[in-house]
Amino acid sequence: MVLRDILYKVNIRSIIGSTSLEIEDVQSDSRKITKGSLFIAVRGVAVDGHRFIKAAIELGAVAVVCEELPSTRKEEIVYVQVENSVHHWDINLDCSAPWKTRLATRQCPRRTRHPTR
Repeated sequence: MVLRDILYKVNIRSIIGSTSLEIEDVQSDSRKITKGSLFIAVRGVAVDGHRFIKAAIELGAVAVVCEELPSTRKEEIVYVQVENSVHHWDINLDCSAPWKTRLATRQCPRRTRHPTR
C-alpha cells in the first residue's frame, strides 16, 4: 500500500520526504520491523516509542509516524509528524490488506469499547 493512502484523513503537522512510498507493513513495535515497514512511534505510559525510531530504521523501516521529529534524520526515510500518534496507529488500515496489521487496542473489524467500570 502507498504511504499517501495510509495517511488519508490523518491530521498531519509536517512531512519530510515523499508519501508516494510503497509500505509493506505497519508496526508500532520496533522489534517487529521488517524491510519496507512504516513505524509508528507511540508514546505510552511505560515506554516511549520515539526512543526506538533509530532502531526501527536500522531494522528496515522506510517511514516513521511520530509526534516529535528526531533531531538527526536520514535523508532516505520519510518522517510524518502528527499531534498524537496513539490516535493514528491504526491509520486507515485496510482490514483486507495482505499484511493486515492488528495493533494493541484496535482489531479489525473495530471492536466496541466497554464502558468504564
